[in-house]
Amino acid sequence: MVHIEKTNVADTAEYTDENFGLVKCVGHHQTNSKLFPGNATEGGRDKWKCKALPAKRKFTNVTGGQLLNPWPYSGWDSDFDGQPASSVTGAVNASDTAYTGVAYYPFVGP
Repeated sequence: MVHIEKTNVADTAEYTDENFGLVKCVGHHQTNSKLFPGNATEGGRDKWKCKALPAKRKFTNVTGGQLLNPWPYSGWDSDFDGQPASSVTGAVNASDTAYTGVAYYPFVGP
């Protein structure tokens, strides 16, 4: 039986983005030695949910219900550790006030 190693580190960020405006994001940086390997400095994935600030404000340049698959904006760097993502997907909620996303990061390690 193969032992699968996992990590899950909570992270929050608040910033202004040209497509979403001011947002507060709550997420997790995760690794899974079988599905999305990584270590403290590379690899893994981020899963997050961001909400518009102030509460219930609509986003700047996205539409309620819009799928962000693949991510339609140039690049994505991890809020957790700044890594550039190899792929990003997400979706905007119907009321255009929050979005969820998942980003995967390349892992070159052993």
